[in-house]
Amino acid sequence: MKGYHIFYILLFLFCSCNNKKGSTEILPISDSKVFKEEDTLKKEMDNIFEKEIDTAVFNKEAELISKFLSFYEENYDFINDKDFLDVNNEYYRIDFEVVDDYLNKLDSTYLSDIFKNRLLNNMKNIDLKFQSSLQNDGIPEGLEYDMILKTQEVDEILNLIKKKKYDIDACKDKENCYLLNINNLHCLLFYLEKGKISDIKICNKN
Repeated sequence: MKGYHIFYILLFLFCSCNNKKGSTEILPISDSKVFKEEDTLKKEMDNIFEKEIDTAVFNKEAELISKFLSFYEENYDFINDKDFLDVNNEYYRIDFEVVDDYLNKLDSTYLSDIFKNRLLNNMKNIDLKFQSSLQNDGIPEGLEYDMILKTQEVDEILNLIKKKKYDIDACKDKENCYLLNINNLHCLLFYLEKGKISDIKICNKN
């Protein structure tokens, strides 16, 4: 019996040695250099794609601003055919029927409801000032400038817009903001939301 036991032990050891010699260990792929190159390439592609999207958005929104400027220049007299002041009052007051007519003439293709509501609220604030500080002579406070172009030199600016004498650039420190430089004479900031103009502000061209 002892002989059988020894035989089986020797046979077990022999088989175990053969299995170790013939076994192949499967190791996971861990070439870090390949992974780093793939990761770098992915980041570069993402950056290129992001820049392409930004350029496409800029071109689309700059075109919208340009079309709005042309629309306003071509329809200026029609849009501004009435005075905002109520002539039936002894002192200056805003005629809100004229304001409503004015807002309706501004094409909603370019201007958002946010823009129109801001303009309406501005008119309400001007009217409140008229009520608190009565005025019936001189330039009405708050109505010194064109509501869209923010200037008194309307004819000159409209002529430059007609001749396309302006540049449009993205604001460096603000999102959805575009700087309109009209022949280095007048500067405006256009703010856009959801593909439409939501606000226009005067800016310092310097």
